[in-house]
Amino acid sequence: MRYTEFCRLNRFAGRTDYQSYFDFEKWVHGKSNNAYETLPQLAPVIKKLGLELLIIANAPYSQEDEISALNPRFVKYEHSSSRQHIAESDILLNPRSNKAGFRYKSNNKSVVAWKLEVPVAVTGDDIDRLMEPDERNREMEKCAFVEEEYSIEKSVQQYRDIICRIKGLITEV
Repeated sequence: MRYTEFCRLNRFAGRTDYQSYFDFEKWVHGKSNNAYETLPQLAPVIKKLGLELLIIANAPYSQEDEISALNPRFVKYEHSSSRQHIAESDILLNPRSNKAGFRYKSNNKSVVAWKLEVPVAVTGDDIDRLMEPDERNREMEKCAFVEEEYSIEKSVQQYRDIICRIKGLITEV
């Protein structure tokens, strides 16, 4: 089961065209038990601010807890529309956990959101901070970072370097 959680806030200016990203073929989601582990920590701030929570998943959020008490809106996950839902959201929630299984989790959802010029909140404090337009604009600086650091050209070169190192053709990258 896959999930992505979103928190809809007031729209803000400054986002550019994200159409070019919709052709990207990989969209990585976590498993539903991750949502049950991570989302409840954000419930107090979502409730305090009266925000709407949208959860995209293969099945509705079914754990009876603080999140289900918020009556989140559910949208069935479909590969073809997941990025559109992200682009239409105002903040992507990507909370973490202290459990061992989260130690090596990627930041793929955050990178996708930044690519689509959507700010990312990891903690309740982040959600509070992103209520301010200046903070949302500062978060958008990560879009340029993603363009530079997560480019296909850079990834291709990194893979070439790794392959060469494995083959023993070079010793340093």
